[in-house]
Amino acid sequence: MLEINQTEGKIVITDVSGRIVAQFQITGNSFRNIVSLGNAKGIYIYNILIQDASEYRGKIVVQ
Repeated sequence: MLEINQTEGKIVITDVSGRIVAQFQITGNSFRNIVSLGNAKGIYIYNILIQDASEYRGKIVVQ
């Protein structure tokens, strides 16, 4: 489980070449959002930015 104690930030999802495919803001103490990648299969990288500092990174694989 990913717990974020900050109140503001954003999540950026890119493809492996670095092109942004989705981006949305985090507001409040908790957030919920559904990301649609348009049925595009492949590997994507997510980066959760809190106060403009990279805090969490990971990989999403769409098969």
